[in-house]
Amino acid sequence: MLFADPLKPEHGLPRDTIISSGTGEFFQHFEDECFFLADGVPGTELADVASRLAIENALWAYKLVRQRQSYWLNRDLFVRRIFRSTNIALWQKHREDGYAAGLYASLLVCMFRGNNYWIGSTGSLASYLFRDGVLTVLAESDIDATGNVTKMVGRDRFGLVPAIANGPFKIGDTIFLASRSVVQSLSPDELKNILAGVGNTKELLEHVAAQFLSGTAVIIKRVKI
Repeated sequence: MLFADPLKPEHGLPRDTIISSGTGEFFQHFEDECFFLADGVPGTELADVASRLAIENALWAYKLVRQRQSYWLNRDLFVRRIFRSTNIALWQKHREDGYAAGLYASLLVCMFRGNNYWIGSTGSLASYLFRDGVLTVLAESDIDATGNVTKMVGRDRFGLVPAIANGPFKIGDTIFLASRSVVQSLSPDELKNILAGVGNTKELLEHVAAQFLSGTAVIIKRVKI
């Protein structure tokens, strides 16, 4: 049996593209295929180190796992594998000198294929879909009534299961990913008004993204070519 090469572009898709812009220290992406955000758990000793290593390991896992046919065809499984690899990488650091306090971080992965998105999330990071003037939460944050993060990468060796959301990503849709500090600084109506003003060029996205100064934020939009 012959399999399609997962590294080759798909054919027959609408003439559209994804444009994006991000701000903040703990954000990375691999082309327009996958976006990564991390946020060290507040109150932990090595929060910034945890954020950096979570991003690095998630990006590394994506580049490696995307070459395996079974994961390329099953995106839910693909997202979970990224979280499992990143979680183990952070968890085992507590055995090394200087990391005895542990590394704990929220992590969000947003993946695209064709006209669809997949999001995996643990911790306090937020994800929204803005479509036709309606703002929808994609993956619920893991925060209890007292504001504490209840699920994170790096805490337990096994058993981490990210929240998964997936669906169509249509022309004109905008996905907004952000750290908790950004979301707390805006009301839902304020965020809707900002996203409603996002244009159809990368330069306009960069102008909007620059408004989010309190943390990490990423705006992703599908537009006509």
